[in-house]
Amino acid sequence: MNTPIHGLPPHLADLADSSAMSSARLAATLLRYEYEGGEEMLARKASRGHYGVDELAGMAAEATAGRPPSAETLAPLHSPSLYGFAYLMLGRAFGTDGNFRTAADLFALARTIADRDGNPHEYDRQDVQAHLAVGRADYVRRHTSQATPDVTTNSAESWYHWAVNLDLVSPFRGVEPASLETWQERFNAPFVERGLDPMRFEATDSPFDTVRTDAPAGSVDGPLISIVMPVWSPTESLLTATRSILEQTWANLEVILVDDHSPAGFEDVFARATALDDRVSYHRMPVNGGAYRARNHGLSIARGEYLGIQDGDDWSHPRRLERQMAEFADPKVVATLSKAIRLHTDLYITRVGSLAFAHSAPSLLMKRDVFDALGPFDLMRKGADTEYIERIATVYGLRSIVNLKVPLSLYQLTGGSLSREDFRPSWHRPARATYHSAFRHWHAKIAAGLTPPRSSLPDGSRAFPAPPDMEGTEYADLAPDVVVLTDPRPGPLAHAGAADEVAALAGAGLTVGVARMDALRFSSRQRHYPRADLLELMYRRVTDWALLGAPMTPRVLLVRDVDLLALPRSADAVAMRPASVAVVADRLPVGWDPVHVESVVRTMFAVDVQWLPATADVAEAITASGATGTVHAPRPMQVVRPARFPRRLLPGAPVVGVVDAATEAIEVADRRGLADALPVGADVRVLEAEPRGLPRPDALRLAAGTIDTTAFYDMCDVVVVPRTKTAGATLLRPALEAMARGCVVVVEPALRPLLGDAALYLDDPDVAGAVQRLTADPALHAEQQQRSLQFCETELAPAAFADSVAALATTTPTSTRGVR
Repeated sequence: MNTPIHGLPPHLADLADSSAMSSARLAATLLRYEYEGGEEMLARKASRGHYGVDELAGMAAEATAGRPPSAETLAPLHSPSLYGFAYLMLGRAFGTDGNFRTAADLFALARTIADRDGNPHEYDRQDVQAHLAVGRADYVRRHTSQATPDVTTNSAESWYHWAVNLDLVSPFRGVEPASLETWQERFNAPFVERGLDPMRFEATDSPFDTVRTDAPAGSVDGPLISIVMPVWSPTESLLTATRSILEQTWANLEVILVDDHSPAGFEDVFARATALDDRVSYHRMPVNGGAYRARNHGLSIARGEYLGIQDGDDWSHPRRLERQMAEFADPKVVATLSKAIRLHTDLYITRVGSLAFAHSAPSLLMKRDVFDALGPFDLMRKGADTEYIERIATVYGLRSIVNLKVPLSLYQLTGGSLSREDFRPSWHRPARATYHSAFRHWHAKIAAGLTPPRSSLPDGSRAFPAPPDMEGTEYADLAPDVVVLTDPRPGPLAHAGAADEVAALAGAGLTVGVARMDALRFSSRQRHYPRADLLELMYRRVTDWALLGAPMTPRVLLVRDVDLLALPRSADAVAMRPASVAVVADRLPVGWDPVHVESVVRTMFAVDVQWLPATADVAEAITASGATGTVHAPRPMQVVRPARFPRRLLPGAPVVGVVDAATEAIEVADRRGLADALPVGADVRVLEAEPRGLPRPDALRLAAGTIDTTAFYDMCDVVVVPRTKTAGATLLRPALEAMARGCVVVVEPALRPLLGDAALYLDDPDVAGAVQRLTADPALHAEQQQRSLQFCETELAPAAFADSVAALATTTPTSTRGVR
């Protein structure tokens, strides 16, 4: 391995220097998958290669202390990248000591550099919240407005400005505590502006539980509303929550307390809550089954024409039900929700990285008909609120649910919540993200009329798969034959064949799971759900997600792309212990280092690598690099399924397709010289993600996403797949898929060692002439087409792929267990 630069191997330094990946995207990906390291990559981007992590952090601390570095020292800094670095350090603080001082220092320095260069400020909320967390009142005031949140826009920015300035003067733990009366007046301002009665609190150890208003309880009449409140091991807040419903201006209601089999010692709290009013009833579950099972029981015995829910430690404003019920005047509306202020027991609002004013799933209020049609909530331990709300929107339409932009609840942040520690900046608990993708795939089937909208099937089984820890069960020590590690997002073309490979393995009788990571070269700021074809395999129980954090012991972990091993994941994020790790290497080591990959594998899984090179030259390069893992015989580790009736050359002008459908910057095609490969008189059609200027004036543009790629290939006689702008990247998968549909393909010369005479190549001095001669002679075209199809049917056959992987599962790998 070459000499590291600021602790970075050269290939990671090159990736950090790439303009194809912003710091914001890289920081989000590093946090999302808990990659270890990566800080030096961000520091390199932020300083244009001049400084490492410690130097930048020290520079920021000095500036905060009033000793700003010289203009010459600061000259290399780049504010957008510095902001990304600060955001990464903010996220890292959650997983370490919770000290946000370094992040705050870096945000302040980034703001200074942005002002110097005339660039916009970024991550304003996280910046201000980090400074509040370390007690810097002057900074918070200087960079926020203390105005009441705008009643017309309800912008997130105005709400967090209100929250941080309110927390500065919190009488309970503010940096500059004000009197309770002063704080209370500021707290109530946005409520009063929205026509809501102000709240009063008392100075106790738990001021949340002292909240009162002067709203006229029971002053509004209407249909019976049933509010179901599942509770387990309640605190005094159960009385606060119950009282908040009983004191609603809506008079006709019942409160159903469902005790989820709390242990002994809580009888008094339940008794006092039940004694508050004869409209309160108490029901105890025979066993502890989770909040949603308890909620479903309560809803099943509810008498109301309208059914609602409430958490047992939250508080509803007295006008919550009145305001939500008003929306049902529109007959299209079947359910309503409201916003909430998220705060702690001591009324402190700000939690770094979180929103103060947020959607409140436990404020759901719906017509009874909805519950009758959709059935109960999914029996998860957490996360089923969102699923049910989105199911309602799927069945009844988006306009059937009204989400009031009014804070009608106080959502208490408590340490005992099952769900409130599932989120950090750019990170969701993997099982939660997996559950969301699964239910949204199921919802798409509901919308298409392919399945009923009930989460339990008539035989009692689940309608769609869910991770065990979302159901509240432990992972068994599963030992699947193979776990395929891939980047499952729809964007990266390099990973588009994963579903075919998984199906091939399952079809060969192997038990197979799918693990996911985002490749650093395809970093994204936003989370993206997996490809529909992979989700369909999950839905049909052909395979299942195999989280790296689950205690599984697969015989083989098959890594589809070396870039998934650019950095190791943190020790806490990896519990899987495969007997063997096989890494597919489908390109020469340009932009990646085999020795580094082996180091990452040993760090994460404590075994040596088995290399699966696509070609002989890749195998030779791996060996020459100094890698010590077993290098297997070269073969392409891809699967395609040739069309049963591949397209034949039709009379008339030949159709030549150009594929440039990449959505990832690193896979965007280099179109220079492309026109030279297009024969005169051909009908040229370009499949592209974004308009980039046609290679020829008479070409027809087809937008990716508006036409299926298979349909595009089926209209083409010849498909040209250009080289990529980024060195080392290839567009292999589009070429293989076009070949499988019966197209003759013209590809970059880097693929010649793999495809041989199954393709034509762009470095042919007369490539346009070659294509023209081939399309002018049906026999020549059929001959080349047959070579392509033969390659697909032999080298890329599902059975051949499955046999290769199955053979890996029977080999004895070299173990280095105990290294970690």
